[in-house]
Amino acid sequence: MAKLSDLLAEQHSDPWMQDFLKASRPEQRDAARALSEAISANVQGFPDKAAEKAGEAAERFANSHNTPGELRAGLEQVYAEQRKLKGQKCIALAEDLRRKLSATNYRWGRGQLALEDATCSNLKARLDVVAENLEFSRRTATEFQYPVMGLRTLALDASFRRQRHEFQESWQELKEGLRLYHEDVYPTERLYNFYSVLEQYLEDRNLPNAQRALLSQAIEVRKHDAPEDANLILTASIYFRLANSFAGSRKNPEAKDATQKARAFLARVPKKPTVARYVLYLEIDAALGQLRVGAPDLALATLEPSRELLPAIEHDFMFVDFNRILGDSYRQVRQFDEAMRSYESGIVTAERALSTLENEADRLQWMNGAGQLYGGLVLSLLDQHKDREALQVWEWSRDRFLTEQRPLGNRSWLDLSREIHRPLIIGYGTHIVYASLSDRLQIWFADGGEIRSKSIPIKQQDLESLVEEFARECANPNSDLEELSRHSLKLSELFLQPFASDLRSSQPVAIELDPKLFRLPLAALMGPGNSYLADQHPFTISPGLWMEESLRKPKMVGHDELVLVLDASPSSGPGHLPGHEQLSKTVAEVFPSASVEQPVNVAWKTASRQLSRSEALIFIGHGVHSSAGTALVYGNTHLTAKDFSPELLHRLDLAVLIACSSGAAGDSGLLEADSLVRPFLSAGVPWVIASRWDVDSRTSARLMEDFHRRVGRGEGIASALSLARKQIRSEKPHPYYWAAFDLDGRMN
Repeated sequence: MAKLSDLLAEQHSDPWMQDFLKASRPEQRDAARALSEAISANVQGFPDKAAEKAGEAAERFANSHNTPGELRAGLEQVYAEQRKLKGQKCIALAEDLRRKLSATNYRWGRGQLALEDATCSNLKARLDVVAENLEFSRRTATEFQYPVMGLRTLALDASFRRQRHEFQESWQELKEGLRLYHEDVYPTERLYNFYSVLEQYLEDRNLPNAQRALLSQAIEVRKHDAPEDANLILTASIYFRLANSFAGSRKNPEAKDATQKARAFLARVPKKPTVARYVLYLEIDAALGQLRVGAPDLALATLEPSRELLPAIEHDFMFVDFNRILGDSYRQVRQFDEAMRSYESGIVTAERALSTLENEADRLQWMNGAGQLYGGLVLSLLDQHKDREALQVWEWSRDRFLTEQRPLGNRSWLDLSREIHRPLIIGYGTHIVYASLSDRLQIWFADGGEIRSKSIPIKQQDLESLVEEFARECANPNSDLEELSRHSLKLSELFLQPFASDLRSSQPVAIELDPKLFRLPLAALMGPGNSYLADQHPFTISPGLWMEESLRKPKMVGHDELVLVLDASPSSGPGHLPGHEQLSKTVAEVFPSASVEQPVNVAWKTASRQLSRSEALIFIGHGVHSSAGTALVYGNTHLTAKDFSPELLHRLDLAVLIACSSGAAGDSGLLEADSLVRPFLSAGVPWVIASRWDVDSRTSARLMEDFHRRVGRGEGIASALSLARKQIRSEKPHPYYWAAFDLDGRMN
């Protein structure tokens, strides 16, 4: 057991240590022993044991009225939660401890706590809090001469900056930290902190020889640890990274040797359930790295021996990750039966975990994990030429993520499979489904009862970068139109050419986009003959085959429609939207029964009651970005997705949200809970029109005037929108002015 006094060396000059020693009495020996065990467990890489012992120490010190001891044990608890990567719990514990420490003059404790809080906040991407805490620790270390704290602050800041791709700043801090380290005598742990960041920096720069040299040096550094400070898991992780570096250079014998050494260290780790989880986390991370460098056989060698740890793991998300990476490894070596069994086992666990979700962050984590499992299963089926079955799995997963997820209970794969592989219902017209998978763009073309598919080889990251760049160019009215047209044609080769000959002129099309491709401005894609997609084929963006069937079957929109117009633009002054008056007047002419309301006359509470009785909603106003996605500004009220409950939308056939970025969403598109389009579709509204970016008010008003006049003349929704776009394009050719508004929902 490490001696408490040896492990708290830098605290000796702080009032905390003096107060602690004064308050300590012989009867507190058990509390001091528990604290010492907690510190040792954290140093050795066993945070679960550390948290347990620190909690025991805190309770014992509190019972003996030893406040300094209680606070020191609290700091070790925070550190343990940080080592367990429990960001939110760590932040909560740190906040509680900060309040207690603020009433003391324990400078070292406050500075050290700020470092732990910075690390925990970094896990939750709270960058402003990270910077504030690091600056506080840096000032404390300088003012009160805590050089070890100063070195740790530099190392953490260098690491965080590298993660944010601030490579120049990270490099400067690395150089400064190494210079300071070699000017004095410090614990080897501080040197390893800098080596760890530097090694990742070399990996970023694709310098494998230098990276391996540094990893070998890090292994030598760890050999000098005192026996009571030896961290077997950390040493194993270094060997795993060394193995991955060798694998990336196709040095397979060396990679296997390093992997065996890593496993030899892990074999010496106590086989307790709390430690098993940490070990499994390390092995999953190592296998993921091996897959990234194209070494699936090495990933299998890393993961397969770990199956014995799974029964001790009571953590569904970790079990999901394990099966996903194991499935990916088997699929890449073309052992499809094993791959599918791994994916299926992970899916069963993921569906069971659904009942444990507590908030939106948990839901997104669940969608990410489950989505990758379903994606792996789709790839396995495609590689076995089971294209229809692959589409069934894809559509099932889309429906699970878009609808309000209902826990399916403890069901077997056989039970789930019966639901997943039920017959697909493909409604009127042609559907084209796009899936962005790891190594391809997968396209299914469904027309009536016939389903065909095609795989376009392209890396997922490359495809999504092309889409993202094109979307940015379309949303910028100052981007070069010729360059934009070239990008449009390039994307059209991927998305439209494979089935262009199968589409008849003017044929309506429903297009289903992978959430990762949600930002693609379909209206701005050029088809054959340099004509735009919407000119040839009025299109609707489908939320998925199954969800589309759950949307209400609307009647034709006519003059007698019960329309609620929320004209939220001020009539003059700040916030006035040019063109809104004429647009509002046009809508009232097209729909004589329309009720036009303004926030100065009708509050949202009253307007919402009118909405519950309406068949169409037309919002005219501002959209603003907020922490909860885009919000519609209605007077002093900001309307977010949460304000549009199913009860308000149960009669609605059409929603037109004429505002900036009303249809924008995060990286997961319609899957985002904050998407304004999602609550309308979830409530069964068959047609939703919204904008992808911040639009030009005057031009958008004219486009929407034309659209509503055409609808009033009996034209279909998709066709009316397509022709309105074309009219604006004849005057303003840049897609910024006419391609922002899309129609989501059912095909006409």
